[in-house]
Amino acid sequence: MSRKNWLVLIFMILAGCGILAYSMRDQNIHLIMLELSQMNWGWFLVAIVCICLYMGLEGVVDKIFIQDRYPDFSWKDALRLPPIEQLFNGITPFST
Repeated sequence: MSRKNWLVLIFMILAGCGILAYSMRDQNIHLIMLELSQMNWGWFLVAIVCICLYMGLEGVVDKIFIQDRYPDFSWKDALRLPPIEQLFNGITPFST
C-alpha cells in the first residue's frame, strides 16, 4: 500500500472509532458486557460464516457476469466488490 493509502486507512479507522464512541456515549457499558457474556457464540459464528459465504458467492456472480466484457477482471477484483457494495449500501440505506 502506498503512503497515501495508509493515511486514508488510519483516518477511516479513527473516524469509525469516533462514530462508535459518539454512538455509545449514552449506553450502559455494563449491560452491553452482560449481554455479550450471555450470547451464544456458536450462532454468532454461524452468522459470520453465512455473511462470508454470501459475499464469496456474490463475488463469483460478479466475476461470471463481468469477465465477458472485461477479460482482465481478476478474482481479487471480483471478491473486493461485495464488501465495497455493502459499505455504500450501509452509508446510504435508502438508495436500494
